[in-house]
Amino acid sequence: MSQQVLLVEDDPNLCYILSLLLQQENTEFVAVTSARNAISHCQISRPDLIILDLELAGDEGFALLEWLDQHPPAKPIPVLIYTACDVEYQERLRLESHFTQVFTKGRISPMEFQERVHQLLAQAS
Repeated sequence: MSQQVLLVEDDPNLCYILSLLLQQENTEFVAVTSARNAISHCQISRPDLIILDLELAGDEGFALLEWLDQHPPAKPIPVLIYTACDVEYQERLRLESHFTQVFTKGRISPMEFQERVHQLLAQAS
């Protein structure tokens, strides 16, 4: 059975590129453009991994993380934050945990990104 990756990203070009990368992972790929849509999806289906852009409209990226903290599933969903903004050291410490990792777009190669997704999905199974 394939695993499900939920991508929360408002850039359609990046969604397309990431979907091509993740096709090689034998995953079901679901893309949404807002935290509200991600929350709705998580209420009906539990993804094995969430890839989240923090720079959605307003603070939506942080809103999704807060919702996940307040509505924990039986097994935590790993979150890979993939954002263009530079996350300050203190904020990075607050965000990173065993289940959340932060990567800056343009500072990680597509192959490194794909490998990290592969590792997180392996840990989730």
